[in-house]
Amino acid sequence: MAPVTLNTVADSTLPIPGGTGTFTSFNPDLAGFPPNPCISDGNVAFWGAGSGGQQGVYIIRQSQPLSIATVAASDFGSPPTTTNYLLCLYDNSGEKLSAQAPADRMCGTTPCWKALGTVGFKYGDTAGMPDGLTKALLKAGGASKGKISVTGGGANLHLPTLPLTTPVRVQLRQSSSSVCWEATYSTATTNSAGEFKAKSD
Repeated sequence: MAPVTLNTVADSTLPIPGGTGTFTSFNPDLAGFPPNPCISDGNVAFWGAGSGGQQGVYIIRQSQPLSIATVAASDFGSPPTTTNYLLCLYDNSGEKLSAQAPADRMCGTTPCWKALGTVGFKYGDTAGMPDGLTKALLKAGGASKGKISVTGGGANLHLPTLPLTTPVRVQLRQSSSSVCWEATYSTATTNSAGEFKAKSD
């Protein structure tokens, strides 16, 4: 039998991603959390904690620690009344696209923003006013269960000149707080004068 090499992926010297200081505990002793790290598709997921009440589920992906965020419905504010949304796209040279989904808008005779019960909101505007966004979904969920998506198209969506310079970042911001959602695309599968295609990190 070939020897097996075990590598340490997280210990008390590892900085907490998105937090302060380093991890102090990896044993949750809480209902709903696995007592040991899990391995899925080559990624190691674990529960970790630090000083000041910092705790959560984290993943080691390509040797880098990442936080697996929980998305709460309260994070979304109230887009049917007061919370504006802004989609931004950046490449390595700066901002390339900015498009709004304003709060409290009417699309014909119905509101553009509608509540999805208590879990979130959806946005629909076939006219794509003012900046080309036609759909948005904001849905709360636990770690890796929340869903946020935005769709745009038409004459009002001012697409950037391609190709883009990686890494490319897409942000969805809202006006009611500092909460922001971001995806990074470090490597593109297609990056030409007519198309950009990539999978987030």
